[in-house]
Amino acid sequence: ETKGHCSHEACNKPIEELHHEIPYAIARNHKSLVGLCKVHHEFKHNGIGIELKKIDILYRKHRTVGG
Repeated sequence: ETKGHCSHEACNKPIEELHHEIPYAIARNHKSLVGLCKVHHEFKHNGIGIELKKIDILYRKHRTVGG
């Protein structure tokens, strides 16, 4: 589906982590698994939902400027 790339919008990094969009404790299956890069997986697990796009834009700017 994502051709091996992170499923976060506009991210072209390779998949490094699998993430349950619906927590396994609730769904009791793996149907909601998505592949994410390490950074976006961390964002998801640290409760950064709605603000994710804003933070991601700032992060990308920082990484571009910082090297």
